[in-house]
Amino acid sequence: MRAGALKQRIIIQNISSSSRNEYGEVVPTWMNYAPILGTEQVIDGVFAVAGLTNWTLGAGWADGTGKAAKNANGVGTLTPVVAIPAVIGTVYKIAYKVLDVTVDGVTLTYGGVSDTTRLADGTYTAYITATTTGSLILTPSSNGSRFSIDNTSIKVYPTYVWARVEPLSGRELFQAQQIQASINTRFTIRHITGITPKMRISYDSKNYQIESVINTNEQNREIQLMCSIMST
Repeated sequence: MRAGALKQRIIIQNISSSSRNEYGEVVPTWMNYAPILGTEQVIDGVFAVAGLTNWTLGAGWADGTGKAAKNANGVGTLTPVVAIPAVIGTVYKIAYKVLDVTVDGVTLTYGGVSDTTRLADGTYTAYITATTTGSLILTPSSNGSRFSIDNTSIKVYPTYVWARVEPLSGRELFQAQQIQASINTRFTIRHITGITPKMRISYDSKNYQIESVINTNEQNREIQLMCSIMST
């Protein structure tokens, strides 16, 4: 992969005839993009717990019943009680909803990077590359700001590498299902650290749960992701 391209780019594919991609690498002609999705980092991002006990409410903030409301004067911030440390250099997809805006707005900051100050109702998505380990902070733009926050989410942005997709059958299927009865597909990719059974793969309009991660021959050259298809 060329310098400056998004790290850990996964392209999951079935092998057929070969051609070259824009980087000059030999790849199959037919391919699908298949992100390995990060898990949700925010606890109670929908603000459903009464009293918003998973959040630290600074001056001016209150429980807005199903949302965090900046409904009084103050320049206090909204932050999670349990910090969500970012990993420097990691790309994150951050989504959040701003509503009830009547005065000024709010700025979301994560991993040392601030999103655009939002001055109107809307559902916003930001892709940021963390420059620090800083946790999530929502800061009103003025003492008199009036707005609410809902549906807040932080996930590691889907990463991509070249991969081989193999539906299991016969003896391989039987052996794999001794580990986990639902395993039916193997994804083989180059060796990458940090992939765990807490992650999943989206491929060909289906989601697969990673049940087992195998470092082939313990050589740190490739890993096999033994997966089961998810019902939703």
